Amino acid sequence: MIRNKHPLPEPSALDAGTDARRVRAYSVKTLEDAAGAGSTLMPQDQVVLSIRGLSLQPPCEVDGDLMNVARDEFGGALVTVEMADGQPALQLERLAGMGEVIQKAVEKRIAGKLLAMEADWAVLLDEHLTAHGQKTIDELEEQARTEKVAALRELAESRLSVLIGPAGTGKTTLLSVLSLTSGHRWRRRAVARTDRKGASAMEQSAKDSSLRGQTIAQFLTPDRYDGATGRYHLSERPR
Repeated sequence: MIRNKHPLPEPSALDAGTDARRVRAYSVKTLEDAAGAGSTLMPQDQVVLSIRGLSLQPPCEVDGDLMNVARDEFGGALVTVEMADGQPALQLERLAGMGEVIQKAVEKRIAGKLLAMEADWAVLLDEHLTAHGQKTIDELEEQARTEKVAALRELAESRLSVLIGPAGTGKTTLLSVLSLTSGHRWRRRAVARTDRKGASAMEQSAKDSSLRGQTIAQFLTPDRYDGATGRYHLSERPR
């Protein structure tokens, strides 16, 4: 009734429930919700299904063909990304920009030479574990320490490395030992964790070093993380 009595004037008037601007707005909403849950892009068909599943009046019954047409209106907000199987996916433009920056930085580091690092990792590891009460060494522990020494060497010499593993496998221990070496070429003695509990555990494990445990949000605040909105963004100056 209100829509009939007070129709929107041009250029705000909508052609239909599937007006391209409406499709654009709900596509942005869908991708923002997905970003908040940790997904940086979505296949286009999933975006279509998500929009059709919204409780709207009038409904926005978009389909694949209409989405292909509406994509011409997505400039400044969304970009199209081709997935490995050739199917299109949609991504927020701001996240696509971040991806490009991260990709360039990662590729540059991968192409760089290994760092020269002289350290007796076996001795440093043994001293650290002994200081933290782990004195018994059986065959299984010896094997675990051999693996840790190899991991420490890789972490120290690589310009880019990723340390992953289940809880209790020694990730915190490795980073703590790594931080004890004064010759290591770190610009910051900080380790980012996804949760405050993990960051505190890091500080406790490495309390005899200058390692500072932080969550990812703390590490990126204030230039690259907005606590009010929960969004990550690019800084205006290089870090």
